[in-house]
Parts: sequence; structure tokens; C-alpha cells
Amino acid sequence: MLVASGASTLPAVSSAVIDSLASGFDRIEQLEIGIAPGQAVSRGRATLEAVLSYCGQPFKEWNSGQWTEVFGWQGLHRIHYADLGWRWGARCDVPDLELLPARYASLESVRFDASLELAIEHLGLWALSWLARVGLVRHPADLAGTLLWIARLLDRFGGNVGGMRVRLVGRRPDGTSGESTWNLTARNGDGPVIPCIPAIVIAERLASGESFEPGARPCQGMMTLEQFSDATRDLAITWSIQTS
Repeated sequence: MLVASGASTLPAVSSAVIDSLASGFDRIEQLEIGIAPGQAVSRGRATLEAVLSYCGQPFKEWNSGQWTEVFGWQGLHRIHYADLGWRWGARCDVPDLELLPARYASLESVRFDASLELAIEHLGLWALSWLARVGLVRHPADLAGTLLWIARLLDRFGGNVGGMRVRLVGRRPDGTSGESTWNLTARNGDGPVIPCIPAIVIAERLASGESFEPGARPCQGMMTLEQFSDATRDLAITWSIQTS
């Protein structure tokens, strides 16, 4: 029996991308992952509650070869997404923060950011994270209903184009330092379909007679980037890789 957790954007899609990018490196040192959803795409209360559950809360991040305490929706900085431009980014607590250092022994730092389309909404959550961090708001998730209502009012000011970015820095076979960045753009509101793709790919592989080693494990290395591309060929999803 196979039990695979995380057959979704994280860690299934992210690991497929990283495995592909890593083929051009002897040593992986830094990984940065960012997701930038479109404002007007569909969203659910459960997703927002999950984000608010770590808003202003401490968690561990692998940084400079050691575990460092950081806080959810803080570490505010600017990130450039292909086709989307610059957006604010803020730290999120996701499984990849623990899974990637275990998968790549040479990894020195890993970070995951989310970037909302509307700055007012993104900075509002950043402000809420400080209220939660200092104890003025004890249970941010209780605000999910209100914040979801506000987000829907703001949908008219955003679009349905989202993106994802994976940046890898490391040492190439010739010993030089280099980096590769995978940029995905999802148009026409197709972004929310991406989390479904790994489960579809794995189900089709099983239906075709392929087998996986039995047991329970995270969904890493169970889908290739080529299989992801094939499964999204009829969607308004494109991606490219930049290297330097």
C-alpha cells in the first residue's frame, strides 16, 4: 500500500522542479520558493485559516546551515515574478522547510514566501502578524471569515493571473557558482488547478500498471517536471527557466 502526503503544489510540484534544476549542479546551497496567487481566483476559508494559523507564530527555517526561529508572514521583502512583476513576499510555514534539507544534504538555506497581488492586503496580513506576535491578537484564524469577506470585496481590483518561482543557487560541475530560476505563470484563473495535478499524474501512473515502493512518505520524486508539463498542456499555464 502506498500513502503519499502532499500530492499538491508543495512538495510534489516544488520537488519536481528542484530535481530538474538540480541536474545542472554538483552541489545545491540555497533554495527559494515563492507563490503569487491572482487576487480574483477562487479561494476557500480553509486555505485562509491555514495561513492565519501561523501568522505571527514562530517556526524553524534552515538558514546558513542551522535552524533559525522566524515568524509567519514576516521577513517582508520584494520578489520579482515573471509576467507579474514585483510583489511583496512574506514567510510561510510549509512542509518543504523541513523536507528539503533532509532531501539535499548540501543545502545551506531554504525559504518559502507567499506574495499576494494587492499590496494593501499583503501588508494588512503583515500588520496582523505583528499583532499576533506581541499577543494583542491571540487567534488570528478566528478572523478568517471577516478577512475572506474583505478579500472578496477587493477582488475587483485584482486579476486572475498567478505565478510560482523556484530559485536554486549552487555549484556547477566546473566548480563555479551559478543559479537557475524556474518561473511559472498561470492565466485565466487556472492557478488553483495546479495543486490537483500531482494526484492526477500519480493516479494515471498507477492505472497504467506502474508501481511505487509501498509505505507512507511525502510526495517527493513521484512526478517529474515533464509529467507536470504534459498534465497541464491544455491549461493556460506556461513556465520557463533562467540560468546564470
